[in-house]
Amino acid sequence: MTMIPAYIMLFVSEKKLAQIPDHQSTAAANTNSRPAEGMLPLLYKMGKISTSHRIPILLVTLALIITSIYGITRIQVNDNPVKWFSNDHEIRVADKVLNHHFGGTYTAYLTLTESRPAACNCTEKSQSIETQLRRNYGKRFPKATEQLVNKLHYLRDQQVLGNCNISNCFYQLIQEADRIDKQVLSGWSILADEVNYLDPEGLNLNNLDKRLQAIKPSASIELKLLSQQLAIRAPLSGNALIDAALLICDEYLGKSFHTFIVDMEAELSAPPFKQPKMLRYVEQLQQHLQNSGLVGKSSSAVDALKKANYELKYRSATADANAITQEGLAAHNRANFVIPDKASAVAQVFVQLEGMKKKDSLFHMVTRDYRNANIWVQLKSGDNRDMEAVVKAVDSYIASHPAPLQLKTRWAGLTYLNVVWQDKMVRGMISSLLSSFIVVLIMMILLFRSTLWGLLAMVPLSITITMIYGIIGLVGKDYDMPVAVLSSLTLGLSVDFAIHFLKRARDLQHQTGNWNQTIKVMFQDPARAISRNAITISIGFLPLLLAPLVPYKTVGFFLATIMILSWLATLLILPSLLSILFKWAFPEGDSK
Repeated sequence: MTMIPAYIMLFVSEKKLAQIPDHQSTAAANTNSRPAEGMLPLLYKMGKISTSHRIPILLVTLALIITSIYGITRIQVNDNPVKWFSNDHEIRVADKVLNHHFGGTYTAYLTLTESRPAACNCTEKSQSIETQLRRNYGKRFPKATEQLVNKLHYLRDQQVLGNCNISNCFYQLIQEADRIDKQVLSGWSILADEVNYLDPEGLNLNNLDKRLQAIKPSASIELKLLSQQLAIRAPLSGNALIDAALLICDEYLGKSFHTFIVDMEAELSAPPFKQPKMLRYVEQLQQHLQNSGLVGKSSSAVDALKKANYELKYRSATADANAITQEGLAAHNRANFVIPDKASAVAQVFVQLEGMKKKDSLFHMVTRDYRNANIWVQLKSGDNRDMEAVVKAVDSYIASHPAPLQLKTRWAGLTYLNVVWQDKMVRGMISSLLSSFIVVLIMMILLFRSTLWGLLAMVPLSITITMIYGIIGLVGKDYDMPVAVLSSLTLGLSVDFAIHFLKRARDLQHQTGNWNQTIKVMFQDPARAISRNAITISIGFLPLLLAPLVPYKTVGFFLATIMILSWLATLLILPSLLSILFKWAFPEGDSK
């Protein structure tokens, strides 16, 4: 509107302007003879077909729209920046080689965070202590067990009624456990000391009771239990009998109530990711990801813990060890590649890891307070749909296998960031496309001052968008960033032809008063201008097909396709619709 007129005024002489033939725009100058130069014969046939075969054209259009809608349902939203390069590009080749030999070059991070309870869970802790206490001590020390359980119930009730103070509870339990140990284990301690100093000469099971009873009659109950335990074993005498008796004494002395309470405090007060049950849950989650086939490899603090536990307990065979010994040691070492059974043992291994030269490597996988853990997930594919599948696999596993403690999960990492970006891009482009469509429709209605003509102007646009997306779905092309950007371009490119065609057709119909004459004129200069525009833009974008980046090729192909589809929709479908809707489109009484 500004540059072209200015160019003509400055650089085109009046002599050249006078040589340009004067093309009349009225029917009187153009409808008496059939055009016969350039593309006019083809356009003339298109105009004739669009009016004489309007029903078949609309039926074919309807069939194409239905097919396109089916294709739209098959669209897969997916993006992978590496796939923006051609298959033989160095980046694509390197990507294939690296992902073939390694666990995966596409990383994501699953963060597991403790969900702190809203109130003190004294009741749950006391129930856990009671269950474990009865399991470990109920049969051997029933009275002492009940005594400690009663103390536990008393403290639990006090904590529920007052302020919860777990440390104070354990302090009082330890004091009670010390008193019980003095009552229950003092006899075994005395008995062990006396057995250790017995003369093995002539010692057997028959005279063992007499010797010990004569020395310490106060340990008669423990001596009776010792005799019962020794009686069920093979007959022993001398040093062998002393060793067996000491083992039994040590077994009872190992059942210290004090030690039990200290261990339970460590278990129940340990942060989430020092608790064996939570670490095993992380291990199972990693195994689930590995078995899903979506993940090449995953790493966490659990892997470091198992490796450190293996190395700390590793036993090597001597040079002269036979095959059986070597296999036994190998089995022993393999059995130690596990998570320790107790929180205290886990803590000891983590202390060793914290003291290593690169201790920060551990804290990349778990925070210093051991309340947050990180699983490093490696994928062999950078496709966003693969990352989405991993997220769904984790969510489904957590839903079907609840964690021992309530956890919150969050994702991070570049691969997951692409998924979030893609989701926002798709939602944004869809909302932008719909809102732009509505805005363009309103503008068309205002421009033509008619709802019908405004809707007609949107027909080529709607058909082009539908068919473009249908083609994407049918050929299996991913809906990625370049395709999403093309959505907005489709609006502007497709509506131009319709505006020119409808505006010109309405003006000519008012001039000629005859629809057949209007169509003949429309498929001369107006149709030729639209066709030249479509051909020029289509050819102009085709060189992009030779570009090294796939997005450029996509833009070139789809823009050329958009121009062709909008051109066909304008020159075939619009005349057919105007012929059918003639009475409503031209209510002034013009002849058809």
